[in-house]
Amino acid sequence: MKEFAFLANSKFSIQRHAYEVFFQGFKNGLLAGLNLKGGEMFAYEITGGSNLDLPETAVDAAGQVVSLHDAGYKTDDLFLCISTYSATAPLTAFAKEFGFRGATMHGMNEIILSTGLAVDYNEVSVLLEKLRQGMTRADWVEIDYEVLGRKATLRLELAGQEAQKSHGLCRGGPEAANLSSSTGLLCSSRS
Repeated sequence: MKEFAFLANSKFSIQRHAYEVFFQGFKNGLLAGLNLKGGEMFAYEITGGSNLDLPETAVDAAGQVVSLHDAGYKTDDLFLCISTYSATAPLTAFAKEFGFRGATMHGMNEIILSTGLAVDYNEVSVLLEKLRQGMTRADWVEIDYEVLGRKATLRLELAGQEAQKSHGLCRGGPEAANLSSSTGLLCSSRS
């Protein structure tokens, strides 16, 4: 992470996208346009799986080990976590504890950038709400699909649970949302 050395290593493509698209975007005017300041970037040790606990420390661009609690959670209003594995569950817990809004995106690549992030999230939210209502308290759902000319049906046993939607919008108080797609990188900012 020191002086963004990961940019020289092709195996860090997720991190490269985080740096080029988001970190540079923040630094080149997006923060000012949103009346935010900060825009730090941190790297944390890979968790090894989705929604596992995030480490307590990370490394900043100067190569210094920092406490994520002190360097960001306690002081920042917004976190964007772009990582290898999903960090939605732990970031949501920290958002509620420390009062920030967050978004997570794991496995970022060119396809996600050009499709999943290019949608109107308001429209997605409306469609997902219809799907959520249709699935709430359902015993099961079936999904018919076709792959390589072969038709199949996937049956998901839901056991009458309350459905939830993850639509990528954080409009209210402390919360975190999973964007369309998190080693991991955190971009943080404060107003």
